[in-house]
Amino acid sequence: MTIPPFRTVQQAVTSVKLLQDNCKRVFDAVVAVALLGGQLVSRQALSATASTAVSHKLGRVPRGWIVVRNSANAVVYEYTPAAGQPAALNSQTLVLQASAATTVDLWIF
Repeated sequence: MTIPPFRTVQQAVTSVKLLQDNCKRVFDAVVAVALLGGQLVSRQALSATASTAVSHKLGRVPRGWIVVRNSANAVVYEYTPAAGQPAALNSQTLVLQASAATTVDLWIF
C-alpha cells in the first residue's frame, strides 16, 4: 500500500501556511519510515529440509522482514545461497529457511 503525498493548498493567511508546512514536514518524516512501506504475507509454509521462495510483491528488493506469527517453535532465517546461485533477495522473492516445519505470517518491507 502506498501512502499518498501530503498536499498543501495555496493560502494567503500566513498562520495557515505555517500550519500546512509543519504538517507536511511531520507527514513526510512518517512516510519515510521504511517499515511502513511493506506487505503482509500470511500463512506461508516453510520446510525444515528445503528453502522456500516467498513472493513479496514489493516491486523492489526488500529492506528487511519480520516474522509476525509463527505456528511452531522454529527459527526462520534468510537462505544463504552458495557461490554462483541467485541472491536470496530480489525484487520479486525472498528465500527463507526454517529450523523446523512451520507456517508463518511475514511483514516484508
